[in-house]
Amino acid sequence: GTPLGRRVGQGRLLLNLRAEAPPSVLARTLDRSLSELTVRGIAMVATAVHCFSPGRPEPTHRDP
Repeated sequence: GTPLGRRVGQGRLLLNLRAEAPPSVLARTLDRSLSELTVRGIAMVATAVHCFSPGRPEPTHRDP
């Protein structure tokens, strides 16, 4: 990546991901990834995590 040119003290990361995996697997993977960053000296705190499987789409209109 491109360096920012200055050190960043803090920030906010929004991750919006669509993946073929059960919600429990996604949550564990995110937790493990944040832990690995912390080990590397980057403190990450998840303030809200929502992992879910959407229901089947129900179209409002159908073409005949």
